[in-house]
This record gives sequence, structure tokens and C-alpha cells, in this order.
Amino acid sequence: MIRDTINSDKEWILDKFVEKYRDDLTQDDIEIVLSWKEQIKGAFFIVKQLKKYAKLLIAKDGENRAYGVYALNDSFDELFDIPTWIDTVLLPFKDKIIYDGLILARNIHFGKNIRKNLNDDLGEAEAKYGLIVTLPYVEASNGDEKLLQFYAKSETNRDYYEDEIIKIISKSEELKQLYYREVGKANARAISKSLRLAGMSSGYFAIIDNVIVASGVTKKEVEKNIKAIVPKDRLGYVYVYQLKKKR
Repeated sequence: MIRDTINSDKEWILDKFVEKYRDDLTQDDIEIVLSWKEQIKGAFFIVKQLKKYAKLLIAKDGENRAYGVYALNDSFDELFDIPTWIDTVLLPFKDKIIYDGLILARNIHFGKNIRKNLNDDLGEAEAKYGLIVTLPYVEASNGDEKLLQFYAKSETNRDYYEDEIIKIISKSEELKQLYYREVGKANARAISKSLRLAGMSSGYFAIIDNVIVASGVTKKEVEKNIKAIVPKDRLGYVYVYQLKKKR
């Protein structure tokens, strides 16, 4: 296959192409062609289609990486039922990532559980390393804060990543406080539903984990009540949110 031949010695072939056609190429063209040395060939899952690009997932060294990839013409969800598993080559194109125009799609049906697992893997990859939107990519970790935000976002995540959570929050009190605020944030929606069922329509509420520890008509009032009720060494654990009237 032509693609495999090129990929086997891509640097030499791209250099020779530029050398042969240099007089016909602009400097911009040359830079684009030479940037293709940073291509990524592999099997990717197309997990999610957004307005501008799709999110693709690939495993590297036992860890998932997420890429934001632009389609050439038709969007990926016009070509395939997403999620799907494909073989392709990702190419840098200026400040974006595209593919080389060839896609081999595998005829596999994804059930509900696999779809959920793919979305979870995508979320974890973005939390750890961010969404990669340019090539070449310099490996970097998003840090413990982003990971805790991802781990705390649902009860399923909190149960599944319990060991990782304990390891991170044991590093510092600040990380522990951040985690509990994120858990409070994740629980705010369910608490709001319970409050509305109880007849509440507005107000400010302070949460630690899934427990309301203070409330007030205004934000200033709830902050005053927090200081009066919550022990000083737990103030950093509190998440405050506003229950708004439904329009």
C-alpha cells in the first residue's frame, strides 16, 4: 500500500519531495509538507463529534491519548456511526490536526457498556493530558487538580478511581479540599432536585460532600453562616451554589 511505503521512510520521502519541487512550492507549502514527519499512524476510536472537530482516542504506552481532529470534507458522523474504530494517519496542518484522507473503518457494533467505557476513557485521557489539538505534541501532564475534577464528577468515577483519589488527596490538604469541593459540585444537581421537591425555589446553599451545612437568602448571608457553623479546618471543603428560580 502506498501509505505504508511512505510511512516506512517518511522523512526521506518528504525531504526528497521538497527538494524536487522546491521551485514550485511556497515557503508555507514546504513547511506544511515537512511538518508531516510528525504524523501519527494507528488504530483510533472516534468517540465524539463536536461542531468543529471529532475527538479520537488511541492507546500509547498503556495510556490513552485524546486528539481533536478536523475532517477534510464531510464530518466524521456523516461518514460513520459514532463511536467507531478506524485505522488512519493523523497529520499536522498549520495549527490543526487532520487525517491523510484514507480511513479503514472496522465493522464492529459497540454496545451500551463499551460506549460508556470509551467516554470514560476519553474523559480520563483529557483530564490527564488534555485534548491534543496540534502536532507535534509535547508530552505533559495536566496535574492532580484536573484528575481530581474528573474523578469527582460522578459517583461511578469516585468508586472506580478510589485508590487513585486516596493517593492524590494524601499529597496535600489543598488537594483534599479541592476534591471535596468538586464532589459537592457534582452532587449539587441532585440536591437541587430534592430541595425543589421540598418546596424550595431559590437561595444559596453550602455543601460538604452530599450534605447541606449552611444556607442563606444571599451569598453574603450563606458565607456568614458557613463561618459560624463549619469548623475552621473544614472551610476549604465547602462548595457554595445558588438555587435559581425556574423561569
